[in-house]
Amino acid sequence: GCCNACSNGTQVQNPINRKLASGHNQTTQVTLSSVANIETKRFPTSQEITYMPISVVINTYNAEQYLKEVLDSVKEFDEIVICDMESTDRTLDIAKEHNCRIVTFPKGNITIVEPARNFAIRSATNEWVLVVDADEVVTPQLKEYLYKKIKEHDCPKGIFISRLNKYIGEFTKCWSNDWQLRFVARDKTDWPST
Repeated sequence: GCCNACSNGTQVQNPINRKLASGHNQTTQVTLSSVANIETKRFPTSQEITYMPISVVINTYNAEQYLKEVLDSVKEFDEIVICDMESTDRTLDIAKEHNCRIVTFPKGNITIVEPARNFAIRSATNEWVLVVDADEVVTPQLKEYLYKKIKEHDCPKGIFISRLNKYIGEFTKCWSNDWQLRFVARDKTDWPST
């Protein structure tokens, strides 16, 4: 892996192309000043921090093939935002069936998703955002990890997550430990457009 800590990531079998595996923090830890008790100069314990919601944002363009399975894997998060780039297949129907909030980013002649990522992240209503591709399945272990992590007073503003990839129906070793920045604090994030 990329470091000794990577070897403890949880990887679970997955029936589609890519899967987000257990979370891993490769960023510098930044203190969440908003949870600091200024008067006593102490940070609350994770038990003292109240529940914090997480939004999932998924950018889509003609993503009907795996979208139902992806949405089923994130249905227990607090909000699901579909940022659609003018799909012409059943993508929006599937998103509506799953009660997703839908926003539209004009596709124009864009051939990659990155220009729409910032718009999608800013469309989330919660401070914490999990960015998921339309062919990725989120494991229950990752969900549990993220909700625990944001309760920690030293939770970083960004967390890299390992993906377990499939190619032609088989898990690939050459793309193992594919670490991506996918969990972010909404207002602290400026996603690059390329």
